[in-house]
Amino acid sequence: MNSMTTNVDEAVLLVFQSPQVGIALSELLDGARLTVLHSQDCSQAFARLARSGISVVICEAALTDGDWKDVLKYMVQTGSPSALIVTSRIADKSLWVEVLNLGGYDVLAQPFDREEVTRVVTSAVRASSREPWRRRA
Repeated sequence: MNSMTTNVDEAVLLVFQSPQVGIALSELLDGARLTVLHSQDCSQAFARLARSGISVVICEAALTDGDWKDVLKYMVQTGSPSALIVTSRIADKSLWVEVLNLGGYDVLAQPFDREEVTRVVTSAVRASSREPWRRRA
C-alpha cells in the first residue's frame, strides 16, 4: 500500500474508515513520489503521527472514533508540522470555511478528481516543508 519515495519528509497519512477509499486515493497519488501511510481511525492516526515524519494528513471528515477536528487538535497539541486536508462527500463552502478558520490546509471533495488531488496535496507538501503549518485550533 505504500508508494516508494526517497524522502521520508514527504510522507502523506490517509485517515479513512474505508480501506477502499484510502487505496483509491493512494492510487491517485502514486505518481507524486510520496510515501503513503494508512490509518482507519483517530487512534491509528495518532499512533502514526507520533512516530512518523508526516508532511500531510488527509482525513475523512467523520471517523468511527472521532472526526477531523480531533485529528487537528491532536496535531496542535503535539506540535505536528503536518498540513491537514479534510475530505467529504459534502465538501461545501461551510466545511471549507470551518477547516480553514480552525487552521486546516484545505478540503477535497469526494469523489476525488486526480488533478485536484495532485494540486492540493503537492501544494500542502511544499507548504509543510517550508515551515510548520500554522494552525489555530
